[in-house]
Amino acid sequence: MHWIKNNLRKALVLAVISGFILSRLIIQPAPEGVLYITFNNASQQVVQQIHINFGNADSQSDLRIFRLAAGEKRLVPLLHAPAQGFNVEVTYADGTQQAFCANRGQEGWHQQVILTP
Repeated sequence: MHWIKNNLRKALVLAVISGFILSRLIIQPAPEGVLYITFNNASQQVVQQIHINFGNADSQSDLRIFRLAAGEKRLVPLLHAPAQGFNVEVTYADGTQQAFCANRGQEGWHQQVILTP
């Protein structure tokens, strides 16, 4: 009986260690320096295009996202620091356009932009 308990204990320890190692391999943390923005189309129409422009003293980047359905959310990674803000130009299906600086001063590596015309 003692032999069974001892082997069971070893198997449990091995399972916990294996689970920890596998979780580290499978669930990778987000790369440092990546700002994740969720664009949420809260309007009743398709967003035809989102044009994102961002940069700093050393670089400038330009990104376009196409066809975001009404009610759809899309996660977009940016190599950009939080709180610096980024320029957004939105074109809706009816031709309405918006231009604004989003999330200036907002801290955190996971942010959201809600789109409404």
